[in-house]
Amino acid sequence: MTKTFITAGAGSGKTYRITTDVANMVNDKNIGLKPDQVIMTTFTKAAAQELREKAKKELVNLGLHDEAQQMEHALIGTVHSVANTFLTKYWYLLGITPDAAAMDEDEVSVYRDHSLKGLLSKDERAFLFKYAETYEVLYSRTEHKSGIDYEFWKKDLCQVLNYIKWYDISDKQLTESLKTTQSIIDCLQPRPTETLQDVLTDSFYQEVEDFFALARKITENQCNAKAFYYSLKDCKEVTPELVETFLKHKDLQITSQGKKYTLEGPSTQKVSNYLVDVTRCTTENSENHRKYAEIIFSLAKRWQKEYRLYKDEHHLIDFNDMEELFLKLLGMDEVIQDIQSRFKWLFVDEFQDSNPMQVRIFEALSKLLNTVFVGDKKQAIFGFRGSDTELTTAVADSISDKDPLKHSYRSVESLVNFSSTLFLKIFSNMPEDDVRLTMPKEKDKGNRDIVEKPLRIWPYAKDQELALQIQQLILLEDIKPCDIAVLARTNANLDNLADELRKLKVPVCREATDIKDSRTGRLLKALLTLVNSQTNQLARAEVAYLVSPGYHITKIIEHRLDYLSDNESSAISYLNEIPVLKRLNQLLQFRSNEQEEFSMNLLGYQSISALVESLVIELDLYALVQSWENPQTEEANLQAFIELARKYEDISTKLAKPATVTGFIDFFTNQKQKGALNEDGVRLFTYHKSKGLEWKVVILMSLNDDAAKETDIAMQSMLGCHWHRKEQPTRDNINPPMTISLVRNIYGTTNEVKSAITARLQKHPMWDTVRDHEIAEAARLLYVGVTRARNILILAPIKKDGVLNLSWFRSVGISEMNLQHDSQTKMDPLNIGITFDVETVDPNNLQTWPEQRLNKVHQLAQVPAPLDNVLFIAPSKAGKTPHDIVIINNKESRMEIHYNTKGDEDALMGDFIHQVFCCCDDGITEKQITELRDSYGFTEKNYSEPKLLKDAWNYLIDTLESRYGKAVKRHHEKPFRHLDENGHIVSGYMDFVWETEDGYVVVDYKTCPGGYDLVFKPGSEHYAGCHGDQLDCYQRALEAEGKKPVIARIIYYPVTRYVVEVR
Repeated sequence: MTKTFITAGAGSGKTYRITTDVANMVNDKNIGLKPDQVIMTTFTKAAAQELREKAKKELVNLGLHDEAQQMEHALIGTVHSVANTFLTKYWYLLGITPDAAAMDEDEVSVYRDHSLKGLLSKDERAFLFKYAETYEVLYSRTEHKSGIDYEFWKKDLCQVLNYIKWYDISDKQLTESLKTTQSIIDCLQPRPTETLQDVLTDSFYQEVEDFFALARKITENQCNAKAFYYSLKDCKEVTPELVETFLKHKDLQITSQGKKYTLEGPSTQKVSNYLVDVTRCTTENSENHRKYAEIIFSLAKRWQKEYRLYKDEHHLIDFNDMEELFLKLLGMDEVIQDIQSRFKWLFVDEFQDSNPMQVRIFEALSKLLNTVFVGDKKQAIFGFRGSDTELTTAVADSISDKDPLKHSYRSVESLVNFSSTLFLKIFSNMPEDDVRLTMPKEKDKGNRDIVEKPLRIWPYAKDQELALQIQQLILLEDIKPCDIAVLARTNANLDNLADELRKLKVPVCREATDIKDSRTGRLLKALLTLVNSQTNQLARAEVAYLVSPGYHITKIIEHRLDYLSDNESSAISYLNEIPVLKRLNQLLQFRSNEQEEFSMNLLGYQSISALVESLVIELDLYALVQSWENPQTEEANLQAFIELARKYEDISTKLAKPATVTGFIDFFTNQKQKGALNEDGVRLFTYHKSKGLEWKVVILMSLNDDAAKETDIAMQSMLGCHWHRKEQPTRDNINPPMTISLVRNIYGTTNEVKSAITARLQKHPMWDTVRDHEIAEAARLLYVGVTRARNILILAPIKKDGVLNLSWFRSVGISEMNLQHDSQTKMDPLNIGITFDVETVDPNNLQTWPEQRLNKVHQLAQVPAPLDNVLFIAPSKAGKTPHDIVIINNKESRMEIHYNTKGDEDALMGDFIHQVFCCCDDGITEKQITELRDSYGFTEKNYSEPKLLKDAWNYLIDTLESRYGKAVKRHHEKPFRHLDENGHIVSGYMDFVWETEDGYVVVDYKTCPGGYDLVFKPGSEHYAGCHGDQLDCYQRALEAEGKKPVIARIIYYPVTRYVVEVR
């Protein structure tokens, strides 16, 4: 079998190369390749679809129209989708059930979070509780909480579990990980013999004398400091107070001839390090390090076993299982023969992002098929999520047949030359052909614009200066905001810049921001909190702050003080003048009559998704967000929240846990869920998130980051949770054993502490390896950033005292730079023979951002509709005009279900049956139905035969298929939204849509257990024809899509199996 590695630098046309190779092999009669004899893998579904469509296009260009259609049958997808294809076919060889369901990452994360709560023993919990208090483990800023985080250990445990999953770390290797951890702890042990007197050397006191000699007149503070330094000679015990005093005196400054000096020097640093680490590096701390790691590694082993039992019991597999089982299949003769008879070629895209298990899969497949690996080790930047750069590099280097792509089809010539010149220096250990890209021949260049000033430098001191420069670029050069991307190392950098851009009215697109951090997410979290507890004052203040522009922090505090001074105020009257809060109180306090839909209040006893939808509709949130910045984004976030609630319900069903308001708040708070994007805004992305993307203009921030900074390497890459190898992978030893180290930073963040801890950790044998790894990762990340630009690349370094800070470039190998900037308009800052145009904002020539007028929807949003005049309505409120009906089945086949039809249980039972039907296509088992029933608070007395629910579902499917034909697609909970003739926006979900070749059949479920007369006789309270207006809403929404007509509208009664068509 042949094996080729294509080195595909950024913008070198790898997708075009893969698809044209496939098309040419299909067209070559001597090769005789058929489209369905190809396997292609890549890392996203979107990339897989792009490969398929572009391969079809190339075949069409060659006149191979039939073959282009056959590409639909080629096995193209992610590693997991390809693996699933074989698992579905060969499940019987693996001892798994054919209906084993795959858990996505969110489901695994929710199960993990839920299962960890019961994993700790009493002693372990006591130790971790004390640990959190002893070391004051606080919540991070991103968690929007304050105080001690007593569940801090979960983050470390989850990271250990991720490493186990990504790198296939065995229990034996996990035991070895304690030794790796101990080796780091040993560097932080107390000093056995060295004393303070040993470090108080003559050279230290010489540095003291030299320092004070700079002062013309010694002040009282300086005199005290000098006396303190000499008093150290008589010190018998080092205490925290003594260390604090030393550091305080060390910060004193002396000004001499216009310059400021502090006490420094190697001997002073040695004394400082000694004083700091003698109080930090204690026997107690070392023992706590060891005990903590033992607990976390033990928990990891126990959780792995419980997780395996859980998956086996519920017939589930996760993505890691897919890879393991697929690899197992690739060693079986039956599967090998099948693959070799059906397929001839394997194409592996983005190989550098593979994890060890995926590399083993590709290696196994390459023994069976001709294989083309496509990748670029210069873009291997995802080590933090499981990719293994050292391993993929070793495999790539072992392949003798190399085929580097030599041209850039993305960027203009100046950018291509800059990138090649720069990175030939940075990646000097790589072959030149793997780094250098050139422009293609004139006829292949495409329609690339001629660009003035493609390389620019924007020195700045504050984010507001950079934001102003971006605004002026848009206005002066007529560039669309969405064609500009700003890249930074951290989200914090981007958030600060985003705030400044918004002040200048520049639209902003943050990279798929976590939905809980969006304005919509914060509002809905506060509203849901109030549904749970109307008296939560913090949630009420949050709502006021978010929805009423005049309610800034000071005003809210004033209202709070007024409220506290009024002894007659009720808990729910606080800030009740805010329309949204007043309206919410009405909804929560509203008592319905017999004609109303809800029996207790307008928000009570609904499923979580229905509750979220009710909040959105009844509080006019769609109208409200129109007055916010980025209204389209926030409107999309509202819809995303409803979808998220449905997802939470589905996961709760699989876990056989009740879906609750509190549970949903925890779900979206603890899981990272992407929100909507403002497609018109300036893109603000981290370097990692920018991979695979490109823009006309790219601005690079964070250029002051120093990848070689020793204190950062020590505190971030040695301390914390990390994986390690003793041996580097080779072709013969593709997956050498790995271990994990876990030593938390309990020492603090002051410069003195960092310096002292770094001095110790530099003595560890792994120091050089870790340091080199971090620098190499930073070099690859910089390459990704530089190569995102098509037309203009802008370096945005911080400028201080006339000097540009380009530490990132220095740390990865560009040592001699020209950083002094005075007033010159051109400079070669990197000293590589390439000139940049230096640009600053001219304060006398500023363009003004055009004002935007409020449209009618914005104006409407300023005054929320009253409770009795709802702008947004649910389909169930559309009306109850009787419609004619056609009886499809009136032969009763009743399930024995017992509940209070006039109380709360009616809605709960309906919700329970509804959730079961949603999961029937996914193969819900009778055991899962019983667990779901129990989670709703029902027992066998209410409902004892789960099989009958599945029978009721199957009866519906058989009826639909026999009457309307086979479905090409089934839609559960299909969302819709449309404007009715009265100007109301009708929004909601259709229970079930049966889509055939000819049209749609809309199905709505009704739990009503009544007999024939109650359902089929006009005039009855539950007459089936009274649901016609609701079905009209569904029909109008579906037919507005313009795809297919609605051919029938069905009401289905699962309790009795009545089926009715409503005209």
